[in-house]
Order: sequence, then C-alpha cells, then structure tokens
Amino acid sequence: GCYYCGINCKNTNADRYRLTDEQILACVREGYELGFRPFVLQGGEDPYFTDDKIVSLVRAIKEMHPDCAVTLSIGEKSEESYRAYFEAGADRYLLRHETASPEHYKKLHPENLSWDNRMNCLKTLRKIGYQVGCGLMVGSPYQTMDDLIADLRFISGFKPDMCGIG
Repeated sequence: GCYYCGINCKNTNADRYRLTDEQILACVREGYELGFRPFVLQGGEDPYFTDDKIVSLVRAIKEMHPDCAVTLSIGEKSEESYRAYFEAGADRYLLRHETASPEHYKKLHPENLSWDNRMNCLKTLRKIGYQVGCGLMVGSPYQTMDDLIADLRFISGFKPDMCGIG
C-alpha cells in the first residue's frame, strides 16, 4: 500500500500475476543448469504466499540444490515468520529501509506501516542470522538531500551484506 508504488495493492489497473510453486521450482532447476547459484524469491506482500508456502518453497530449493543461497524479498513479517524461513534454509533477506527519516517514511506509507517496525525488522533479521540487505529509492516523493545523506549514514552504520539502491 505504499503511496509512491505504481503496483501497490490499491492500484486496480496493475497487471498482476503469480507463479505457481511448480513454475518457481522449474525456474530454479533451469537457472541451476545455466550456472546460477543464488536464487531470489521476490514479490509483493501477497497473502497467498503464507509462511507455510514460503517455508515449503525454501526447503524444496535447498533440497534440490543445497549449494545455493536463497534470498527472500517479501516484505515486513513477524520474527516468528523470519525464523521459520531461516530454519527452512533461507540465507539472505532483502528489505529496503526506504528512508532513514521517520518523517519522510510517513509521507510514503499508509498509517498501518511504521518506520519503527521497518527498522525493527532489519535488526531482527540480523539477530536471527540472515545476510541482510537494505536500500532506498533515489528520487522518491518528498525526498530531500538531507534525507539522502541520512540514508547513506544509515547504510554506513548498519553495514548491510547487500544494498539495493534504485
């Protein structure tokens, strides 16, 4: 439901699709044959992909190819969910912090999302043992040069294993 996102859940004009478990695993098999070793499961915060479905997919990928890293990028979840994914074999988690400014964050998100929760999610992921990625979008609405400076300082202090800046 982020205000700036063209494919947010309120946009009924977005062309949406969902891969089946079989399609995802077929992509992994083909990717492995082509030499890929890290696999990223990335998608919106889709309620169809329950914790059980994510755990099952991660386990299946790790059973097929234990030498591969599995990265998840599926949004804010509970600590219990993050632990279940990690125990199933997920290695990495990418969760963009989006902005280091709580005030800027409020302008970009509905009231049910909070900057404090986003920061807590990142800390929880690290505590569990994931390789953690954060990041931001340059040019987001209402962004100032001070916001970008704060973002770079946050990234420097957080020391993520991965960083996505778009």
